[in-house]
Amino acid sequence: MTNDLVTQLQQDVQYATETLGCTLDEADELIAASENLGLNVQYFVEEFILGGMEYHDKAHLNINDFNDFHGIQLVEEQIEDEYYS
Repeated sequence: MTNDLVTQLQQDVQYATETLGCTLDEADELIAASENLGLNVQYFVEEFILGGMEYHDKAHLNINDFNDFHGIQLVEEQIEDEYYS
């Protein structure tokens, strides 16, 4: 195995176990399925398993938290009032 393949395998195992919560056996099955298609695990999961479902990475800032932090208090009524005035 080359360094690139080892690194990708480590990333795949980490994604499957830490992000998805897979057991090692489940991670192994997921890695085998994605490798058969020539894909990494994260791409395989996000494109073919989650598909059109919305996936939210908990590491990203929540828009409501961002607005609260910056004192932005937009509500739908304000936007409608501004649009129709």
